[in-house]
Amino acid sequence: MLVSGAAGAVGEVAKIKGCTVVGIAGGPEKCKCLTETLGFNTALNYKAEGFS
Repeated sequence: MLVSGAAGAVGEVAKIKGCTVVGIAGGPEKCKCLTETLGFNTALNYKAEGFS
């Protein structure tokens, strides 16, 4: 499941249901929160240079 960082609770529910969760957030700190705090499998920083 692909969710924006603002939809963190949706990602948490998806993890509980057994989904692989990829988050999208603006900045390394927000991406770290998605993976370390909310348990997302990975996070993409849409503000990173070269992201498209």
